[in-house]
Amino acid sequence: IPKEIDSVNTIVIDRTSGVPVLYGYNTDLIGFRDSLTGWLDRPVESALIFGSGGSSAAVKYVLKELGIEIFQVSRQPGPESIDYRALTPDILREHKLWINCTPVGMFPHVEEELPLDFSQLSNSHFLFDLIYNPTVSKFLEHGIRHGSKIKNGYEMLVLQAEASWKIWSTRSKWT
Repeated sequence: IPKEIDSVNTIVIDRTSGVPVLYGYNTDLIGFRDSLTGWLDRPVESALIFGSGGSSAAVKYVLKELGIEIFQVSRQPGPESIDYRALTPDILREHKLWINCTPVGMFPHVEEELPLDFSQLSNSHFLFDLIYNPTVSKFLEHGIRHGSKIKNGYEMLVLQAEASWKIWSTRSKWT
């Protein structure tokens, strides 16, 4: 995995040398990249990433790989992120791709919402929510109301699972 991601969600144990060696992979990267690139129907210059956990690192890596400018938003501002209070209407309007990498709105807390001014959305925005339960989160509902193109994280989950299976089955001779 690229060092920038610094997060592993699939592990293989290689015992061929007699001493177990662990290999780590991040299938978030594969799942998000393949789900996103097949979905965007026009170029996007910049994106807002909501959240700063493990999955956001893979999302960030993929967006950089695709040449999309990144603006990360988190509860606590950091060297590479701002907090939600610092978001202006201009920032929300200008960044056409919004990606929720937080658990906000996930089952069973389906009524929770990110503190965003959703009135800045338009039909030229894309909203990608890594959450897949519920199928349409509050985050995505706002996108629907404003004519934005929306996508949940179900396809990403399936693509991640397929990538993990491929990794395990290809390397299974070593376990």
